[in-house]
Amino acid sequence: MVEQLGIDYILLEAHDTIAPQLGASIGLLPNGLRILDQIGCYETIRDKAGDFYNHTNLRGADGRPLMRKQSTSLSEQLEEKTGYPCIFIDRQFLLQVLYDNIKDKGKILTSKRVTGVEVTAVGVQVQTQDGCTYAGDFLIGADGVHSTIRKEMWRLANQMSPGIFSPDEGSKLKASTKCIFGISPRPATFPHHAQDIHLNDNITETVTFRDLYVNRHIATLVPLQEHVFLRWHFRRIFTIGDSAHKVHPITAQGGNGAIESAAVLVNAISRRLDERPQGLSEEALEAAFVEVYERRYNRARDVVKQGEQMQSLTSLEGPFSGLLIRYLVPLFGDALFLKSFLKTSLAGPRIDKIDLPKRPHAVQFNDEKVDQAGGYSWVLWSAGALVSGLLVMFFY
Repeated sequence: MVEQLGIDYILLEAHDTIAPQLGASIGLLPNGLRILDQIGCYETIRDKAGDFYNHTNLRGADGRPLMRKQSTSLSEQLEEKTGYPCIFIDRQFLLQVLYDNIKDKGKILTSKRVTGVEVTAVGVQVQTQDGCTYAGDFLIGADGVHSTIRKEMWRLANQMSPGIFSPDEGSKLKASTKCIFGISPRPATFPHHAQDIHLNDNITETVTFRDLYVNRHIATLVPLQEHVFLRWHFRRIFTIGDSAHKVHPITAQGGNGAIESAAVLVNAISRRLDERPQGLSEEALEAAFVEVYERRYNRARDVVKQGEQMQSLTSLEGPFSGLLIRYLVPLFGDALFLKSFLKTSLAGPRIDKIDLPKRPHAVQFNDEKVDQAGGYSWVLWSAGALVSGLLVMFFY
């Protein structure tokens, strides 16, 4: 984004390659794909993703599907409504696509794990593990839920302006669930024995958890943190993505939220650089950071809440979630989730100074300033509203 808008930058990557085999897949929804389309990455992502029109389903404890198979998949329905489908792709592939799209590869520096940050009167300085120091006008921390930049920002704020951040800010990052994620080939069915408590749990009618786990390439158990921090910046430092707003992965909105924050941030910075091309003062940066925070905070909080609700429903946490799963999911199918995905996607931002490619879509995004009411059946909207209301009533 910054390259295409003419904003000078360097990117410090902690790992020794730009696209390491870390993490599992990443979900890209219309709100994220529309921005990626603006910077020229969407078609390549489509090509690498293969068949992304697979039907989604919720399954019971015996592995049997709970939803009737629709004539069109949820991904196809999203594409018809918004112009973009739902794509799940290996994180490594996505990072490689983004890197390949950059013209000046010299701006991307690998093996540059950040160890310290200092704020000066005219900018910031960053120290890396290999002993190098880099200077800039401002620093963006997009280094994940265990963000070093965020920790350094808190440290500096506590030294220079005590009280800006709550002393217990770090302890507010909660995790009520854990998830085992990994990468496996599609398993064949083979004989097995019940030795461990979850190995024989059904994933589908014919595939068990053992089938996936024994054939794993990588796998790890991680806590699923959920939190939106109350403040994302200090002086010339700003945090985005999981370092500022950590979303439960069940909604597939974590990566999309990071893309949104990046778009809103470059909009704010680029607009102020037009007014002051010689560089931005700390006051101008503060105004830009506050603008981004005000535009993104409530939306990030809503997406985190959506993840909490969906996790509660699918893990049968509430007293009525079993009834919802058993009766409403089979009755309404994808319609229960389509409205939620659409509402979130259609409210997404875009990069102001880059044209949107023309993609046919039945429903307008909020920023297209067109009435969105047409094109939905009463049943779809009513079902989605009913489930949203029930989730709020039963879980909160």
